[in-house]
Amino acid sequence: MLVLSRRAKEKIVFPNLSITVELLQVKGKMVKIGIDAPREVSIIRPDACSEGELEEMQRKTSQLIGSHQFRNRLNTLNLGLHLCSKQVDAGMTEEATVTLQRLLTELKELDLAVGQDRETVTRKKQGEKSRSLLVVEDDDNERELLAGLLRMYGFDVSVAKDGQAALEHLALNELPDYVLLDLSMPRFDGPATLRVLRKDPRMGKLKVFAVTGSDPKEFADDDDAEDHFDAWFRKPLDPAEIVEAVSQKIRPAIAAR
Repeated sequence: MLVLSRRAKEKIVFPNLSITVELLQVKGKMVKIGIDAPREVSIIRPDACSEGELEEMQRKTSQLIGSHQFRNRLNTLNLGLHLCSKQVDAGMTEEATVTLQRLLTELKELDLAVGQDRETVTRKKQGEKSRSLLVVEDDDNERELLAGLLRMYGFDVSVAKDGQAALEHLALNELPDYVLLDLSMPRFDGPATLRVLRKDPRMGKLKVFAVTGSDPKEFADDDDAEDHFDAWFRKPLDPAEIVEAVSQKIRPAIAAR
């Protein structure tokens, strides 16, 4: 239980909520309390706090703790603030002090719950595997710039300078989630690489995105290789389109055909 000693300038800090409660002044039976909170946390007088405002507070609050638990704690705090306000107005100083102690204890419990759930969310994020990509592009600058950009978005990116290097990489390493394959390369181009991939039992189901500055129809042949690509991206590339496509858990739609 948190204990308030009624000493002026005494502070109680709730680190996970970024809230500090401070006794500003103690004079006889009167106690002046200050609450310091982040800008996004609303501090509302009990007599002016409506059910709609409680709903808005819940909507804005980070979903670190369950909605049911959050609502219960908010309701407890709201009732306590109303009771404390009424007790102060009625001159019931000792009773108001007891109520304030209960409120501080409830805030402490909420602070602990937020901290525990924040740690759980952090552990889950750390345990999540980044989506992996293989960028196949013969131009050194294009390849490294695109790979660097995708890494900035949190993707695990490998690179290959042409189709042959890509096939060697895929044979020796764990398969990526996606392959971004340039079509026009001097040594083993995109369509030839795709045909090898689609005929391979291990690599046949890889999601392969074509990257080209030409009309995709130029690369269609008797084997209808064009339809084997999971998506097409035209140069100059729009990074946002690629990021959106590789972030989806479902099969991406054909883009920029």
